[in-house]
Amino acid sequence: MAQSTPEYLKETAANIVHSAVEVGKDALHSPVEVGKDALQSTVEVGKGTLSNLTHMSRDFLVNKGYLSGEGGSQGSRQNIAIVQSGNKSSLYGFDYFSIFFGATGYYVVSSMNLKSYSDITADYQSMPTHLMWGAGFGLAACCGACIYPPYTKWLVATLVGYKIWADIVRPKLKGDDELHLS
Repeated sequence: MAQSTPEYLKETAANIVHSAVEVGKDALHSPVEVGKDALQSTVEVGKGTLSNLTHMSRDFLVNKGYLSGEGGSQGSRQNIAIVQSGNKSSLYGFDYFSIFFGATGYYVVSSMNLKSYSDITADYQSMPTHLMWGAGFGLAACCGACIYPPYTKWLVATLVGYKIWADIVRPKLKGDDELHLS
């Protein structure tokens, strides 16, 4: 028997609400699953691409004669990771940060015409200019230290250290009234 229009509308509205609730529940679970699937496929594609690039590079080197083909057959390739420790030549090594900060500090202190170390805060108006030029001097010292490391690194660190000693520290130890900074 046919339903009346109000009953049919109520039943249709209930079906629509039920469908909307089901779609909402699926929508809450769907992004999490999509995200997990996307992450997994991205990782697999990345691993596969890196592996293919490694194999192509090895094949190229073997074909050109730069690498002997004794490392294994095509079917049994191994992934090898070589871990290298940093250059630890001595405990008292100079890095580029210490060269940069030493050269920058030297330039700032030597360009401010200080009579005492407390005058550093007195000339705060021109401090940005001194810091900018000092950073340029430190950058130039680092570029010079990069030419033929570790020899030029030690040379630049020694020169900056000597200039700090000769122009800033030694006059203060001698008891001069004024610092004669060049």
